[in-house]
Amino acid sequence: MHRWIAFSLILAGLALACWPRSVAAQELPPRPEPPATQEDSPRRERDASPATGLITGTVIDLTSGAPVPGIPVTVGDVTVLSDENGNYGRDGLAPGSYAVALALREGSGVAEQETFTVELAAGATVVHRLAFRSTAAET
Repeated sequence: MHRWIAFSLILAGLALACWPRSVAAQELPPRPEPPATQEDSPRRERDASPATGLITGTVIDLTSGAPVPGIPVTVGDVTVLSDENGNYGRDGLAPGSYAVALALREGSGVAEQETFTVELAAGATVVHRLAFRSTAAET
């Protein structure tokens, strides 16, 4: 009788070893993660740089009333020249305070205004007309 039990156990073990495995017992491949939505993604406002601004204007010679090209204008720590239409500008500026002044060359004239401060907000454009009286010889 022990032989029959041993033989039955051996046959049962062989049957289980050879039996096809069930599909349900297989491990499924991992599912891809759905893309994050704006609501799911972390806020980037803290990482984003504030929008930059622009300080611009026109340089006018009060003697002639005309815009003047090539006049140096200091905006913050940078000096720019007015273009062929007398316009000056400095863009890409971070929000903050900027000193603005005509940087007239000696003998070219007298500025009508002293250095002034512009408070620039994020993404803002500030326009200031600058004027001077040239020392052009009168005829």
